[in-house]
Amino acid sequence: MTKKLLIKGLLVLSVFISMVSCSSDDNGDTPPEDQGSNFAMTFRMNGELFEFNNPFGTNAASDTTIFSAYSPDEYILLQGRDGILGPIEVLIWIDRDDLVSGTTRQVDFDTFETATHVDLINLTDNGFESTLNGSVTILEADTVNKTVRGTFEFNAVRDAYDTNVVYAITEGTFNYTYE
Repeated sequence: MTKKLLIKGLLVLSVFISMVSCSSDDNGDTPPEDQGSNFAMTFRMNGELFEFNNPFGTNAASDTTIFSAYSPDEYILLQGRDGILGPIEVLIWIDRDDLVSGTTRQVDFDTFETATHVDLINLTDNGFESTLNGSVTILEADTVNKTVRGTFEFNAVRDAYDTNVVYAITEGTFNYTYE
């Protein structure tokens, strides 16, 4: 239990550091609305629709992390949040080896440190949920233009040892650029 809290604490810290370490200069990231979509990530949480971009309002994946389990050389991080201080966030780490059109990866608590994974942070509740089960599908991966589009769904619980679903994340979509 202590290890889980430490890992999640490091996760929150890495997300915070990635937010404050990014430059506000125009780095060529294209706002999602310029690519035919208003949002980089959409999903329903227990039936309620959420439409997010990354914390800075674009569809750029993060390449900054201090969380060693997800090295930027091996993973891209798709953050969906309503602004820098938004209380609800979905994080999707995609293994760069999975950036292939038509790839589907199953996710659960055991994929937290080893593979493509999703996570929910909900600061309106207790803030730290665990992924019980779900999947991430890459519909289109363009490794030349560095874009990725896909779908996701997962169930989250309050504790990894609990099987009572608290949050059902359904109809998830994403459309991001990455480095």
